[in-house]
Amino acid sequence: MYVIGLTGAIAVGKSTVASLLAARGAATIDGDQVVHTLYAYNRALVARIVARFGPAMLTPDGSLDRAALGRTVFPDPAALADLERLVYPYVLAEQQRLLARARRRQRTVAVLDAVKLVESGAGCLVDELWIVTAPVAAQQRRLQDRGLDDDAIAARLAAQQPWEDKAGRFLQEPPPRPVVILDNGGTLGELAAQVERLWRDQWSGSSG
Repeated sequence: MYVIGLTGAIAVGKSTVASLLAARGAATIDGDQVVHTLYAYNRALVARIVARFGPAMLTPDGSLDRAALGRTVFPDPAALADLERLVYPYVLAEQQRLLARARRRQRTVAVLDAVKLVESGAGCLVDELWIVTAPVAAQQRRLQDRGLDDDAIAARLAAQQPWEDKAGRFLQEPPPRPVVILDNGGTLGELAAQVERLWRDQWSGSSG
């Protein structure tokens, strides 16, 4: 099974690319959904988060308050780094489990979609890295559509690593593997054409 690592900053259109690949037969693993599932069901992780950031991170019913956690960590790089150190080992283990399941199901191509795929250490799981880019104005518009205010948008954008840094770090990790840059500064049709060209050139005929 060939694994594509799909990454980029927040709100650049990674999910759209993942959907385009899924429509062509790829198994897809959504990094955001992995984290959300862990927050909802992994009591050990939630306990570690509460131990670091305090009981204010819990809702009255005892579940993790993701909104409160976001307000706490995104404006504070040190706090965000602490959260990532807590979360990444759990995320990596779950990604490995989901990839193993896709292999058992004899999938030909899998897509591992995560904002911080390289930074989390999950780069070791992929055969090729696709980085989606988009203008800042487009990112801001998409985040506004998600209901975030200006301060929250600024904090999230400031917390993102530039795509050039992601590419450079990945290229330094052995073994040598390709990096593909997809430009999502245009229309959906233009983005789809890039995906179609890559799929046709490299995985034409692959399916689940």
